Amino acid sequence: MLTKVIDQAKIDHAIKWFERADKIVIVSHVSPDGDAIGSSLGLYHFLDSQEKTVNVIVPNAFPDFLKWMPGSKDILLYDRYKDFADKLIAEADVICCLDFNALKRIDDMADAVAASPARKMMIDHHLYPEEFCGITMSYPKISSTSELIFRLICRMGYFSDISKEGAECIYTGMNPVLSFSVISLILITRHGLPTATTPEGMLRVTTLPAPMTVSLPMLTPGNRMQLPPIQTRLPTWMLFGMSAPAARSSASR
Repeated sequence: MLTKVIDQAKIDHAIKWFERADKIVIVSHVSPDGDAIGSSLGLYHFLDSQEKTVNVIVPNAFPDFLKWMPGSKDILLYDRYKDFADKLIAEADVICCLDFNALKRIDDMADAVAASPARKMMIDHHLYPEEFCGITMSYPKISSTSELIFRLICRMGYFSDISKEGAECIYTGMNPVLSFSVISLILITRHGLPTATTPEGMLRVTTLPAPMTVSLPMLTPGNRMQLPPIQTRLPTWMLFGMSAPAARSSASR
């Protein structure tokens, strides 16, 4: 079962904000890494499934080896399209601030985000969050912002709405070394569950009811070129947890 990390009052507020919003902008930190892109696109795919107008904006370019993720081609780079990005930010109903704890971490975007009349929601796992959001979901003990996105979607009651594309992005963001994750997946499919492969709690999120096929790029340490993706079909408890469920159960709110 999904342990309850995020305060229920914050879950309730997030549900209301998303239900009332038509235009949602997701922003993340300068020099985006796997967690920034994975969490942003994971939330993007969920909100898109709810028929919201969603845009992901980051301050500058992200690494090529993350561009295999579904939706990455639609991410707007602020330093290249400032005027258009400023318009989206100003017109947003809700701005989701992912994987950063202070406005300075979004570089030149900070002024536009601060000035926007949109409701602002922080979802982050870094220490010492600044107070610039109406909802602040800050949990430094959680391994990644991508894990928090997964928890948020499930706690809002939308687990079944997580698409294959969204799962791929969330799973990538939850893993600090993607190449190691691919190796782990191969070990799981061929030899059973690996042992002691991640820090305690890194992937032990929940037990999930249905298998899901995911595509991940074949990467090796020192070689981060974008290569043809491999596909593997795993029960989703293997994707999001390191322990086999005793019995199948749905994630609870």
